[in-house]
Amino acid sequence: MSIRKKLFLISFLAFLVLGGTELFLISKIYTYNNTIKSIKDQSIETALLSQELKLDVVEVQQWLTEISATGGGQGYDQGFDKAREVSERFEERMETLQSIETDKENKQLLENSSSLFQRFYNYGRQMAQGYISGGQNTGNLYMAGFDDLRNDINGELDAYLEGRKSELRTEMSNIEESMEQLTILSLIILAGGLIVVGVVSNRISSGITKSLRVVGEGAQQIANGDLTQPMEVKRKDEIGMLANEFEQMRVQLSSLVTAIQRDANEIQDNSLNLSDLTAQTGESASQIAVTIDEVAHGVEDQSVQAGHILDAIQDTTQKVSFGNELADRTLKGAASSTTAAQGGQASIEEGIQGLQSTVRDFNEATETVQSLGERSNQIGDIIKFIHDISEQTNLLSLNAAIEAARAGQHGLGFSVVAEEVRKLAEETKKATGRISSLIKETQRETHRSIQLMESNQSRFTEQVRVIQDGGQSLRQIVEHVQSTEHDVGQLKEILKSIDDNTVNVQRMIESITAVIEETSASSEEVAASAQQQDAMVHQVRETIDSLSSIAQELNGQVAQFKR
Repeated sequence: MSIRKKLFLISFLAFLVLGGTELFLISKIYTYNNTIKSIKDQSIETALLSQELKLDVVEVQQWLTEISATGGGQGYDQGFDKAREVSERFEERMETLQSIETDKENKQLLENSSSLFQRFYNYGRQMAQGYISGGQNTGNLYMAGFDDLRNDINGELDAYLEGRKSELRTEMSNIEESMEQLTILSLIILAGGLIVVGVVSNRISSGITKSLRVVGEGAQQIANGDLTQPMEVKRKDEIGMLANEFEQMRVQLSSLVTAIQRDANEIQDNSLNLSDLTAQTGESASQIAVTIDEVAHGVEDQSVQAGHILDAIQDTTQKVSFGNELADRTLKGAASSTTAAQGGQASIEEGIQGLQSTVRDFNEATETVQSLGERSNQIGDIIKFIHDISEQTNLLSLNAAIEAARAGQHGLGFSVVAEEVRKLAEETKKATGRISSLIKETQRETHRSIQLMESNQSRFTEQVRVIQDGGQSLRQIVEHVQSTEHDVGQLKEILKSIDDNTVNVQRMIESITAVIEETSASSEEVAASAQQQDAMVHQVRETIDSLSSIAQELNGQVAQFKR
């Protein structure tokens, strides 16, 4: 049952007790009021009637006594009529009084009074007749008896009035006694009702107070941080509902505090892990910065070496161009020699001179080709150095990618840059491989050209010797000159191929230089990103330290609760 219903029950019981008592008192008071009113009305009416009866007796006595004075003469004989009217009025009043009266003794007194009045009235008439017929003396004989009857009637009426007074006092005494009993009974009923209401109220209030005390103690324990004590209130009213709500609050608070402590521990553990990770990230960033610095130095070295290679290629291009010119001149000289040889013996001297000139030019071409071979060897060494640098750059980019992967989310930028550096290194490696292949092919062709030119040089020397010895070997000289012309044509083609390869190498070196410049710019961006990441790692570390302090403080607050 709810507290509202219990309080309503207590109020209803109190209202029932008080209302019942009040209704009972009102009913009794109404009854007593009616009784008192009836007694009052009867007492007043009987008293008035009794007094009026006594007055009627006096008036009858006066009218009949008056005849003794007047003698009942003409005009003075109305006393009999007046006495009769009063007598009739007396009888009517007596009947009224008898109808009101309920007490037998009082009724008997009234009957005696009525009988005495009839005797009194008749005796008074006889007395009046005596005064009329016998004179004063005769009438006086009746006077004493007439007064005695009057006194007897008054005595009976007085006795009746006294009885009525006594009866009235008795009834009033009974009413007062009943009122006292009613008052006592009302007090008893009121006290009993109040006791019942008090017992019920005390029992209900005790239950409510006990339950509220349990709830209050539980709330105090919760306020003190003790969440281990359950609230056991076996009630189905509002207090029980309140206790259940407090119990649910305690359970939820316990779960919440446990969850907060678990989360705080996780935050603290994660803060420690994040602190370690940020330390590692800082170290990785430092290593990346060092690596990028090394890459930058390597890129600078590559740029310098690429500049040297480009200078060497340009010099080689010039040498090849000069070799082409020499080959052209040699080819022209060979053609002239052939023409001169075919022109006849007369032109041998001129051919010898041309051949000597050709030998000189051929020697210069041979030296040029040998120099070109040395340049090709130097270019091969430089390309090998660039290839080694690209492999080192690739290795450094791989290390940078590994460090960026260890840095996690913060190393994504480094990972992208390291990947771009690795791609550039791979492209450089491929380009140097192609250049190396071209250089090797150029070296092979240059070596072949040197062999051919050394062979032609010996031939030219032999031809000169033969021509100097005589003109008998003119046919052989012509053949050799034709062979030389053919070889010089091949040499020209080789020099043209070398020139084309040199142009390609120059373009590749320019591409490598552009890649190196991009790598240098990327290295600068990576270095700036590394510095920015280092600053971010420092801020993250400060945030983690603050978060760890908050988690420790939260753990301290949560530790105050018992679960």
